Amino acid sequence: MTALGVPAAHVVLVAAIYLLFRMAAALSVRTDDRTIAAGRLRLLTRLGYALAGGVALAQALDVETGEYAGTLLATAVPWLAAGPMWSLMAAASVFLGPVMLATLAVHLATHPARTTVYGGHATYPETLRTFLVRFLALMVPVFALVGVMLAVPHGWPRVAVVAAAGPVFVAAAPFVLLVLFDGRRLTAPERERIGDLADAAPVRVVSGPASSIGSAFVTGLVPGRQYVFLTEPLLASLPSGELRSVVAHEVGHVRRHHLPLRFTPVWLFVVGWMAALEFGVEHALVGGVVLGVPVALASMRLVWWTEFDADAYAAAHTGTASVADALRRLGAQHLLATDAGLFRGRLARHPPIGQRIDRLATTEDERAAQPPR
Repeated sequence: MTALGVPAAHVVLVAAIYLLFRMAAALSVRTDDRTIAAGRLRLLTRLGYALAGGVALAQALDVETGEYAGTLLATAVPWLAAGPMWSLMAAASVFLGPVMLATLAVHLATHPARTTVYGGHATYPETLRTFLVRFLALMVPVFALVGVMLAVPHGWPRVAVVAAAGPVFVAAAPFVLLVLFDGRRLTAPERERIGDLADAAPVRVVSGPASSIGSAFVTGLVPGRQYVFLTEPLLASLPSGELRSVVAHEVGHVRRHHLPLRFTPVWLFVVGWMAALEFGVEHALVGGVVLGVPVALASMRLVWWTEFDADAYAAAHTGTASVADALRRLGAQHLLATDAGLFRGRLARHPPIGQRIDRLATTEDERAAQPPR
């Protein structure tokens, strides 16, 4: 392919992806039921990122984008023409070029539909900034890791680098998010609304464009350095009792050690796969991809269990009725899936609200049936 043909091919693909998902997103929210629209849009967006990124990567490999970009870089900076840095820069040009642009096309194409479903007034520049910050926050550490791997010998040294990188990245995540998402401490009135739960784990508030949707999450790995993040729309939309239940749920993830529990199986799988690749185990690449599917499904089931367990923790500290009310309100705001459906429930990060409320009721009945101690 000619020198101009490589970038032209990617431009055509990105434009096609944008138009396709702009139409698909508009169709997905063409219903009077905002909850159904939100579920469709979440599914479309997740599948869109995966599909667009995969197609862009396949195209880049087909037209040899990495070699094209690597040659341009080596011409401009001759010392890059030799050694492992050339391969690293060539790979980075693919992921920070066509793959990033393809997934960005999906993100921008679905922006009007997100505004329709969730409300908010985020502009396209704000949406673009948020996407780029998150994408680069994900990819830069990955390429830093690859660079270190290329600098160490094959075999156990590379396996050790991968094994150490996982816990380091996850442990550092809260501090990265504090910078990326403009995290701030709770104000005095906010602390008063949450009460003693504000002291159960570090709580920070996400502001700016990243907080356009009400959300709460917890991240980190090191005890005492696992942070609960709340967005400003969430603080504004929930009554104090329900807000306490949401915070108690996130604190439950910390106190019940859910984050290490979620992380460890995936980490062990990746380290084992890396070791198999490094030591030339037959069919290691294909085997890892095939085994990755059941590992991912099992990991999702584990995540669901931790969500149920965190709900139970929150119910024990703030009351079953308050937790159920908070779940219903979040569902009404289209922030959580209300039903599983054929595919939406299987791909959701959280169990459907109906299942969570049913589980809470069952746990409450079991607790009531126990004889007093």
